[in-house]
Amino acid sequence: FPTDRRAAPPGRPGVAPPPQPTAPPDLPARGNGRHRAPALARTPAGARLERPPPTATASATATASAPPTASTPPAPPAAPALPPVPVLERPEVPEERRQCGVCGRPVGRGRDGRPGRVRGFCPSCRTPFSFSPALAAGDELAGYQIVGCLARGGQGWVYLALAPDRPPGPGCLPASAAPARQWVVLKEGLARSRSAAATARLALTVAHPVVVRTLDHIERDGVGYLVMEYVDGRSLREVLRERPAGPDGRPTPLPAAEGVALLRALLPVFGYLHARGLVYCDAKPDNVMVSSRGPRLIDLGALRRLGEPGGLVHTTAGYDAPELAAGGPPTVASDLYALGRLLAVTVLDLPDRTSAFRHRLPERDDDPTLARYAALDQFLRRATDPDPGRRFPNAAAMAAELAVTHREITAIDGIDGTHGILQGSVMTPQGGGSSR
Repeated sequence: FPTDRRAAPPGRPGVAPPPQPTAPPDLPARGNGRHRAPALARTPAGARLERPPPTATASATATASAPPTASTPPAPPAAPALPPVPVLERPEVPEERRQCGVCGRPVGRGRDGRPGRVRGFCPSCRTPFSFSPALAAGDELAGYQIVGCLARGGQGWVYLALAPDRPPGPGCLPASAAPARQWVVLKEGLARSRSAAATARLALTVAHPVVVRTLDHIERDGVGYLVMEYVDGRSLREVLRERPAGPDGRPTPLPAAEGVALLRALLPVFGYLHARGLVYCDAKPDNVMVSSRGPRLIDLGALRRLGEPGGLVHTTAGYDAPELAAGGPPTVASDLYALGRLLAVTVLDLPDRTSAFRHRLPERDDDPTLARYAALDQFLRRATDPDPGRRFPNAAAMAAELAVTHREITAIDGIDGTHGILQGSVMTPQGGGSSR
């Protein structure tokens, strides 16, 4: 999930640091500031763990071996051991990476030798921010057992949790779809009265094979949490950060064929959403997970109905269409603009996507990728045209043009249609599944 995974000093001011779950003997901790979560952990509601939790094998064996009595119903079958998942040992966001999740301006920065605030309000747009996790390992939230932080997203922390083996507690949506005793992800965001719950209910209606399922929504102490299925893999943002360095020391972009193949896999999702009167609003590399099974779109926390008046529109600088930056409502055209920008950031060298290149592309002669592929240059300029009326009218038209672009790129490079980060996945023009 999207991320800031740097390590920092343990604990929070005024609060004793909770004990960290230890890695099983056969799964040594990684050396990148993360440790592996135990296979299974149980804790009473509202309690913190005071000792390392039992392993899945121990809990399952004890439950299965206890004979039922006349007053005790038979125990359910033992749950299978869950795969280990790395979580952050010391979650913190360095000051130089603290930005407003709405307008992208710096927040929480120190001055005059004093450290920056970890909680406050953006001085530009007045959106509240918090860079201190509200939940710790061992906490329980509406039946979900928190294991640790996975990452820091644009609006808050992303937590790994264990779904309850009973109906969710107060604060959950009645129709919670969280699978019992399975890993889930809780994404922290600011609860905004009725709008947060309304967005969650919209997200619960989305069912597409390329979208990570939203399972539940919880609110506590003024903070909302979207509960989503856990999907292994890396975010596209991580993939881009880990690319080999170029002559200037910055990561090189993805090859054009890989970026185009990835966007072709994502476009059917947007056709599916738009056909149902919904707009995604916040397409960006952080919200795309990549694995050997193909890309998945995550985080429906910015989902809105087309034409819905008022409310806060969640976008990200560098991917927001000019009309959104000017205060206009999200539309199909603004969603497709964000996808065009996502492809541009993925395959072009854009040293500053939030200012000089926020709403424009390099000249063709100034970028080697655009100079090599005329069809890609034409596609990106139409997709990110400042005038919404000159962009692609819908996702299907954009996909058709992108297929032509893909064929030109693969012909020039002498390669087939499945590449790099998508190898091992089933790549078709429908992205591995048709819209339902």
